[in-house]
Amino acid sequence: MGQFGRPVGLRGEIRLYSHSDPTTNVANYQPWFVIHQDQKIELQLEGYQEREKYLVVKMKDFNNRNDVEFLTNHDLLVERTSLPKPEKDSIYLCDLIGRKVCNQSKEIGTVSEFKHNGVHYVMFVKTSQDKLVLIPYLKQFVLSTNDDEIHVEWDDEI
Repeated sequence: MGQFGRPVGLRGEIRLYSHSDPTTNVANYQPWFVIHQDQKIELQLEGYQEREKYLVVKMKDFNNRNDVEFLTNHDLLVERTSLPKPEKDSIYLCDLIGRKVCNQSKEIGTVSEFKHNGVHYVMFVKTSQDKLVLIPYLKQFVLSTNDDEIHVEWDDEI
């Protein structure tokens, strides 16, 4: 649902780059979690302030800069049950992981993950030769999605 950035100030606040739309919706999806040193840590949001490109968040029991520094560059996770059902003709990106990706002539590979690059999402497609093909998840490249496949306008030889 997002990624933590650098701490802000001295009172335990930290930047959160939210992947929800609008960015403040992430506050509705509680509880939050991070995986740190192979442990799932639950975070309770105490409050936030909206900035132009990120949120400044304060979590309960995190009272100074040292408390939150370990969160830097960690992904923010939420349980699926915290999310609303997708709107008609919409899908969560996590539901596309494992689907085949095909261009007009052949199968390229299988979706392994999505990452946000600050502008849009990028689809990571693993080929049968264990090569990674990165495809921008944009309408101009992703033509259609069905229950089994994602059809793209992409030359995997690029």
